[in-house]
Amino acid sequence: MIWIFIKEALIMAWQSLRSNKLRTILTISGITIGIFSIIAVFTVIDSIKNQINTSIESLGSNTIFVQKWPWVFDADFPWWKYISRPNPSYREYLFLQNNAKTIEEIAYLASTQQKASTPLLTKTDQYLSGITLSYPDFLPFNIKEGRMFTTNETERGEAVCIIGYQTAIDYFGNEKVVGQAIKVGSQKLTVIGILEKEGENMLGGSGDELIFVPVLFLRNFIKLDSNELNK
Repeated sequence: MIWIFIKEALIMAWQSLRSNKLRTILTISGITIGIFSIIAVFTVIDSIKNQINTSIESLGSNTIFVQKWPWVFDADFPWWKYISRPNPSYREYLFLQNNAKTIEEIAYLASTQQKASTPLLTKTDQYLSGITLSYPDFLPFNIKEGRMFTTNETERGEAVCIIGYQTAIDYFGNEKVVGQAIKVGSQKLTVIGILEKEGENMLGGSGDELIFVPVLFLRNFIKLDSNELNK
């Protein structure tokens, strides 16, 4: 008897589907779109979580950053709370490097904007980042072509630079970059390295459009212990 009821139910369901094709198609389409939308949302969320985790992991779990300004901020950012803060100075970096007993490693970075040019491009607001040799131990700094600064170049603040992936394209196009010169202010920087493409991370910022120099080279433009620096 039960099989008769099942058979009749299936027949009625089939007849209902045949007589209401449009409604059936719309219902199935709606369910399908809904399922795929949920899958897409979860995929995007997982991707964002992975990017955030990767960005945070690149900083290290036992690393402390000391700087005047926060890394990211929006339109409601209370800048007046930060404007009076002093910049971490190069003198303070040297003091910690020579006296701190519990610090495994320490690095220093200072930035300024300057006019930079090659025959292909001139920019009036190029970011110039001065770094110490230990900088790559803290943030992504993978050299695609060329080399890192030497100890002598760093200690003397010589006119050499390592440039970001996009910087190389912008200033030199398809030309061979290592060995070329970029004029920054009245100084000529020799390119000794190009970084791998980094892309913007979830914490904001990227090295792709920067020019990195030995930190003491910045003395040609600014005082390393002044509030003119961006850190």
